[in-house]
Formats: sequence, C-alpha cells, structure tokens
Amino acid sequence: PRWAEVAIAQLRLIGFNTFGNWSDWQIASKAGFPYVRQLEPHFPRTPLIFRDMPDVFHPSFPDDCSAYAAPLSETANDPALVGYFLMNEPQWGFVDEPLMQGILLSCPDCETRRAFARFLRQRHATDAQLAAAWGIPGLTFSAVAGGPFRHQPGPGARADLEEFSTVVAARFFDGLTAACRRVDPNHLNLGGRYYTAPPLW
Repeated sequence: PRWAEVAIAQLRLIGFNTFGNWSDWQIASKAGFPYVRQLEPHFPRTPLIFRDMPDVFHPSFPDDCSAYAAPLSETANDPALVGYFLMNEPQWGFVDEPLMQGILLSCPDCETRRAFARFLRQRHATDAQLAAAWGIPGLTFSAVAGGPFRHQPGPGARADLEEFSTVVAARFFDGLTAACRRVDPNHLNLGGRYYTAPPLW
C-alpha cells in the first residue's frame, strides 16, 4: 500500500496523467488515477488456424468473444478507466503475405477455409476459371476448402487472398468489439496494438 502511494505521488510530481499499459491498473483504479488496461486473447472453444488467429467462422467463436470480454465487467463503471486494448501485437500480424495465405497453407481443416472457397466460387464460377485466375493448373474449390494445400499462391491469387483477409480480420475485430461493447458501453475501445503499420487489407 505504501508503494502505491509513493508511485502515484511520483507520477503526479513529474507530470504523468495516466497509468500506461501493463501497469498495475487495479492500483490506479483504487486511487482514481486515470489508466488503461489490456485484454488477453484466449479462445478455448475455437480452434486456432494461423498462429493466434481463431477460426472466426467456427460456431464457437461468438461464445469465445463473450468470454474474452467478460473481464471488462470489473471496470465497466469505473470513471478512472480511459479505455482498453483488445490485445498486443497479434502473432498473425507478423507476416508479409495476406493473412488468408497463412491460413490456407497452415490449416488443412477449418470453417474459414470453407468460407473462403464459397467466396471464391462467387468470383470464379468454375474450377477451371479459378485455376486460370490463380495460375495453378488443376486447382479446384475443393482443394481450397480443405486438405493440405500443396501450391504456393502466385500473383494471380493476391487480390482474392487480400480481399478475404479483410473479411477475416473484420469478422475477428467486429466479434470482439461487439462483445466488449455489450459488457462495457462506457469506455474507449483502443483496438489492437499492431506491431507496425498494418497492411492495406
């Protein structure tokens, strides 16, 4: 308790007006000192499909979003809370290629791949048209939907991969954001702390 008093007094003395992320936010809350906090990703019922990205089309994802947001109930009515970060530097972001490419090459069976195949079927009516667009002879929608993907996507696949990466990222962040807003409608959602400038998708 003495340490908390001294630390907060020192912060005020040198002109800080908030506790930063990774600080002891419980101490700040008790003292009424403005602070931010960070949620920790955990998806116990939803399979991870590329590093720490969950299968956002899996039926368990909404329930895991609700569990993810539940800790915000502790601070939902705290006037000292400025806002919360959804996560820090998601590991699926440490790539140069589109997110969907990582999913396609690393996850042989997931709902997101099946959703991607449906998306591609709307853009390329037949297997032959898909194979031509991607520059991969013999490529089929079934090969995209599941099973080990044995082709390295080339330039012709880039637009499809990027556009569906946007769909996956939006579904991920929209799911978390809606769940958090249900628990805490009073504070700022400060988003995910991306490790650098995010790619356009």
